[in-house]
Amino acid sequence: YPIQVMYVSFLSKIIQDAISDLWNLDSGSNGSGDKKLDIEREQTLLHRNKAKHDAEQQTQLMKRQAMARAKAEEKNGGLVILHASYKVDGGDELDTTIQLQFWTSRGTLELPPGSKKHLLGFYDVSTAITSDRNRAGETETQKSWWSFGADHTDSQEKVTTKAETHHNEPTLTVRYHFSGNEYEITIQDEEALILPNPKARVVKVDQ
Repeated sequence: YPIQVMYVSFLSKIIQDAISDLWNLDSGSNGSGDKKLDIEREQTLLHRNKAKHDAEQQTQLMKRQAMARAKAEEKNGGLVILHASYKVDGGDELDTTIQLQFWTSRGTLELPPGSKKHLLGFYDVSTAITSDRNRAGETETQKSWWSFGADHTDSQEKVTTKAETHHNEPTLTVRYHFSGNEYEITIQDEEALILPNPKARVVKVDQ
């Protein structure tokens, strides 16, 4: 009997501590936790706006040279960028037609592997969804506290999987004119871009 009493008391103490932690977690998220998230979101927004503004300024500086190269390429039946878009689902979409035309040379365009957000006239278009992704991950972490009896490792794996599903990689879609035909190609952010490209889809054949 004393052993049973000690066991029940020990179990009750564990449950009480767990409930106490949950209350503290909720209090923190409603108080200082929310303030911290608000500050982080504001900083993210400021950083995004600055990066976007810088990209716009860079694009304006590139515009004159890009237009000159487009005319020269068109005259020689070379590479003319008709439209290019750098975007991510749930984030921003950036028109990168001028930027890509600026980098064309003698009928070709080559961008090395790596994120395009580091290029002139680009910025991180996925910044807009970063705070939402982090907030979703934190919510899943809080919910896992209520799953008594569940294996801790499993719950952590679920949180990780949830965060991964929210991760969207930007894509770059380019429509271009080359040697009398119109083409279109879409690549992932980290992929190299080489134009003209044999993998590009033929959109229009000039008569």
